[in-house]
Amino acid sequence: HNAGIVSEPGHTGRFYRMGRRRPGGAYVGPDAWREAHAPVAGSWWPEWAAWLAERSGERGAPPPMGARDAGLAPLCDAPGTYVREH
Repeated sequence: HNAGIVSEPGHTGRFYRMGRRRPGGAYVGPDAWREAHAPVAGSWWPEWAAWLAERSGERGAPPPMGARDAGLAPLCDAPGTYVREH
């Protein structure tokens, strides 16, 4: 379960199932839902990215890091030194 969520696209043997329920549609239990939705080979990430893009505005530059006006400069560039600590 976790491997499919955190692994980026490109891993062999991955698949996902996808289904949509209309607003106000009846509840479908997990076993019936699984039977009604065929597995799709690959990663769910591209599907999720497309779903987000349909609902998102224009992409823009991220806000500056830190809060320089409050005297809080960024400590370092992303991803941060804590990522490299053991």
